[in-house]
Amino acid sequence: MKASVKRLQSGLLLFIVNMGLVFSGQIWAQTATIDFERATLVSKFAKYVSWPNEARQSDFIIGVYEDVEKYEYFKGFFTNKGVKNKDISVRLLTSLTEAKDVNILYMSSPKQRDLSKFMERVIDGSPVLVISEDTKDLSKTMVDISYDPENAKISVKVIDANIVDGELIMPELSNLLANNSDGEVLSLSPTF
Repeated sequence: MKASVKRLQSGLLLFIVNMGLVFSGQIWAQTATIDFERATLVSKFAKYVSWPNEARQSDFIIGVYEDVEKYEYFKGFFTNKGVKNKDISVRLLTSLTEAKDVNILYMSSPKQRDLSKFMERVIDGSPVLVISEDTKDLSKTMVDISYDPENAKISVKVIDANIVDGELIMPELSNLLANNSDGEVLSLSPTF
């Protein structure tokens, strides 16, 4: 009797572990898809937005503020990629001063508390496109990429007044959000 109870317990434990692995695998796959879609949107902004000083820059720089996981993902995603005949460089930013030297500043959800500081101090006079995730206060960003888990959809909100303040030129949104047939938005890096 004790042996059959032990086998039943170990079978139940094995079942619970297997179900946990299945659910964690599904969550990981969903997160990977969302990260890919966000990175693809960032690449579209890199390609289609115009910066006033872009002709003088040797590299196109995407800065990720204090989010190592997002930085690692973007670094891998943009490896050997180029835009506007420039190499794309991804940097992990830890201060306001560093953010002035980037073309795109990406703020993930956990860093929203610092968003207003950036909009007030960094963006004032610097042509930096601020892209945030799931922000609550849209007046503090230029582009917000939100994920709705209920509908499993990503939405993009562009705050035109902040874009104009940053002296950036935004293309027609239909160009930006159109799906490419081949899935590639960027070219290979010119130095690859």
